[in-house]
Amino acid sequence: MIAYQVNLNGKPVATAGLSHGVISAIANWVFIPSDVAVDPATDWGASFSLAGLDHTTSKHLQWFCANLRVGDEITLRLVDVDAVDPPTEPLINKSKEEIKRILDEEYQQSQWAEYGTSA
Repeated sequence: MIAYQVNLNGKPVATAGLSHGVISAIANWVFIPSDVAVDPATDWGASFSLAGLDHTTSKHLQWFCANLRVGDEITLRLVDVDAVDPPTEPLINKSKEEIKRILDEEYQQSQWAEYGTSA
């Protein structure tokens, strides 16, 4: 099976593939202005996700999602493998709006946990 193999800082985190579907690897960087003043050193967020849509079940699936820090290295390799990892978080038949809401909430929570502030 053709799949994406992802490493974070040299460590394997996921091998994702589907026999009938689509796999997406998305890297994001976003400027997050604070309410008080702009600080280019801290007013940003970065993340990476590996997700997809299984065409046989119409289910949205996720294999990996993480917030990134300066210096993190993501490697993405296209491989031909006998087996792939199971998804870690099925986003079962949710609308795009619901998936975006869930991911936004998770991001907000991670920012609070890491920095004591919400984005």
